[in-house]
Amino acid sequence: MEVVYNVCYFGYGNFCLCIQYDYSSLPTIIVRVDTVCRVHNLCYTCEKQVLVYFITFEEWNDGIKMLCEDQPVVDVLQRHYHSRKDFRSLHLLLMLSLSRVSASKPAIKPTDLLEASRVCMVHSKANILHGLSILELCLIIAMKHLNDIYDGEPFNFQMVHNEFKKFLQRKSHSIHNFDKPVVIKAFEHLQQLELIKSMDGSTAKIQKEYQLMKLMLDHSQIMEVLHKYPQCPTDVKQWALSTFG
Repeated sequence: MEVVYNVCYFGYGNFCLCIQYDYSSLPTIIVRVDTVCRVHNLCYTCEKQVLVYFITFEEWNDGIKMLCEDQPVVDVLQRHYHSRKDFRSLHLLLMLSLSRVSASKPAIKPTDLLEASRVCMVHSKANILHGLSILELCLIIAMKHLNDIYDGEPFNFQMVHNEFKKFLQRKSHSIHNFDKPVVIKAFEHLQQLELIKSMDGSTAKIQKEYQLMKLMLDHSQIMEVLHKYPQCPTDVKQWALSTFG
């Protein structure tokens, strides 16, 4: 007789997760993850057969309970919900966590979910980068050069704008000059996308142009988007590859 144990059921917002396991064919168990969207009445299911030894359903149950009580895991799930509320991204996070279960590690560990979140974040940033305007991409390159010049120290909008203007004056034949309010809007959009982050605890008394910021991208991510950016002007690519702007 097939016996299925319901081991976990919890939710954030309009999403909930149900993890089940089937012990009818030991030493192989079937782990099933159902991701349910209450709003659209949708359910995605992922199943994986796992060869296990010396693990009981009580141990699996305890592992899931510990996972759900682990504060870094709770933080990851809450952060994921607040940043991306689409159904597919949550399902991807859970599938990546489940895929790390193996015969030698027959339970989902907090590190599995943390690593899955990191991978999802990398993919998410890549998709965002490919959707940037050419002005936003130029601002990212200006920030990259500031990072190189000042060894990763925080920067502000005025510094980025000055670096961008130097590029326009010296090297650009394809990018026209943008009015400062337009550049500020592009800069603010990058902040909304969480590609840059404010470093000032309280910004109430600091002008926007002088609030300290940090770039949330590394060199490899910037170079990757440059290679894949459709019809990226040659002088923009050369500027990105040049030393210190």
